[in-house]
Amino acid sequence: ILMNYEVAPLVLYSQDRTRMLNFMSDVFEFEVNNKDYSVHCGGLYFQIENNEQNLNQATDNRVMFSFRIDSLDELDEIINKYNFFRYRRDGSAFSENFENGENEIEKYVIIYDLDARPWKFFYKKDA
Repeated sequence: ILMNYEVAPLVLYSQDRTRMLNFMSDVFEFEVNNKDYSVHCGGLYFQIENNEQNLNQATDNRVMFSFRIDSLDELDEIINKYNFFRYRRDGSAFSENFENGENEIEKYVIIYDLDARPWKFFYKKDA
């Protein structure tokens, strides 16, 4: 029997959950629901919660979400969308708030959301 799983919900605390929804929609093209502050992507389901009392909980960046993508073009697209989002938000034409990297196995980018959480997107090189 092949079982299907959904990770639901992963609660993300944010200083501004509306902007966090915009970030996840604009940069990652995740499906968002503005009524209940939820985000869906395949088998992932995030719940965005306001966190005004505990700053440490909202900015805890010990967890990194990693997503494998299918092409190098998609990697470039993530960077472009991230820069455009930052431009609209901050007015700067280019964001340095991401890391590009490459090793023998993969090429990747790590970007940071509004609460300084890292999100990694990687393309696995052919063997």
